[in-house]
Amino acid sequence: MNGRIITIKGALDVLDFFTDCLTDAFRRIGFEVYVYDIRNSDSSNAGLIKFINKPVDFAIAYNNIGFFITNNKRCLWDILDIHYINIIVDAPVYYTEILKNHVFPKSFFLCVDREHTDFIERLRPDVPSAFLPHCAWNYAPVQIDKDRPTDIIYAGSITMNNIPNIPDVGMGEFSTIDLIDYTCHELITNPNQTTEHVIEQWLTSHNLNYDINRLTDIFLKFTPITKFITTHFRKHQIEILLNNGFKVNVYGENWADSELIDHANFIYHGRISPTHIFDKMANSKIILNSMPWFKSGSHERIFNGMLAGGVVFSDYSSYINETFVNEQDMIIYDLKNLDPLPEFAEKILFDKDYFNYIATNGQNKVLTNHMFLNRAIEILDYFSIIKEIR
Repeated sequence: MNGRIITIKGALDVLDFFTDCLTDAFRRIGFEVYVYDIRNSDSSNAGLIKFINKPVDFAIAYNNIGFFITNNKRCLWDILDIHYINIIVDAPVYYTEILKNHVFPKSFFLCVDREHTDFIERLRPDVPSAFLPHCAWNYAPVQIDKDRPTDIIYAGSITMNNIPNIPDVGMGEFSTIDLIDYTCHELITNPNQTTEHVIEQWLTSHNLNYDINRLTDIFLKFTPITKFITTHFRKHQIEILLNNGFKVNVYGENWADSELIDHANFIYHGRISPTHIFDKMANSKIILNSMPWFKSGSHERIFNGMLAGGVVFSDYSSYINETFVNEQDMIIYDLKNLDPLPEFAEKILFDKDYFNYIATNGQNKVLTNHMFLNRAIEILDYFSIIKEIR
């Protein structure tokens, strides 16, 4: 397969690593790839001028990286008449300014959660989007029966320890405080739903049927509530394991401010580079994951944990449920009932055959279907469709 692609990097270390993995995958397929690094604009521009002397299929980046290279008024790729594929690994509500005012006819969004594509379709039905789940990084699979000195590892940060202050979004039409109270209570009681769904449900029940632009403004201002709820459950699931005698090794930010920091079984290592966490996973039996409140999507920790040869524990999403078999490929738990976590942990840690069975199934499934090479092929399939209509 022949083709020419521009990949764009230079913002965050983890996104740069995603880009490096994707670049490698496209090259393995047979594409010529030019890597544009926004941190080195002079040399990148010089290389770009040479590269675009021949036709280019598309430019691709994560989270809008390199979308505005020339100025804040028009996208360079629009000027060059090149398709721009934007893989967003966060909720698209954070990118409403781009979606509302700066997308151009040849831009295309890929989302790591199906409900994110639904949001884009509501906000900008003229902008094409599609679902592209995360995958494992370009590392070699780790031997499952190797010595694994760490029982349980958790890699992830927390943010809001208390209910945050939200600006008044009611504008005299409803009580912002009432909406905050309802949203927090509903999400803690029934966590298998999105913040946006709960907000819209409450508004509709009060005969407030807003258009998507008004809703988006409310959703955006309520994003700290999602962070608060995510933090609540991340702490709670770890606390249950700690209180049942399990040691949990934690990597991430802001845990030093958590009430768990003084627990005897809480082993805090601070922040670690995302590209180094794989080595920690490779020495762990259980990789505990919690989703960033994606209810129909994925996270790379799941795939990397399987590739690293451990058994992954993760909370539910509809995509995870469709893709992996509970107690066969991984352990899928429900945030509504975390009580079974210690029982599952004990079985994995003390039943070697059971550990090997699940770890082997998970790793085989990832190697077959969930590597960057798989995702690169999916991107090319999407592109072959989109270029025909745009």
